[in-house]
Amino acid sequence: MSNAAQKTEIQPAKPEAKTEKGLSYNEKIELEKLPSEIEKLEAEKVELTTQLNAGSTDHTALTKLAIQIQELGDTIETKTARWVELSEMAG
Repeated sequence: MSNAAQKTEIQPAKPEAKTEKGLSYNEKIELEKLPSEIEKLEAEKVELTTQLNAGSTDHTALTKLAIQIQELGDTIETKTARWVELSEMAG
């Protein structure tokens, strides 16, 4: 029975060793690209917000702008969370 207990003690250590490894090549590339992607999305959101605040179009167009702004906000939030996650993994 002590062998079975030793095996279960060793197995949880494997995932920890994997996280100590750091980022994969693809994750490193993703981490490098995320800040510029987030910046572009934020600029687009500002532009759409300016159009929305101008109120120079009909209500249908304003509704579409509001939906686009919400979707951009969600995308920015998701990409920012991913950037934080990768940054923490990178150490």
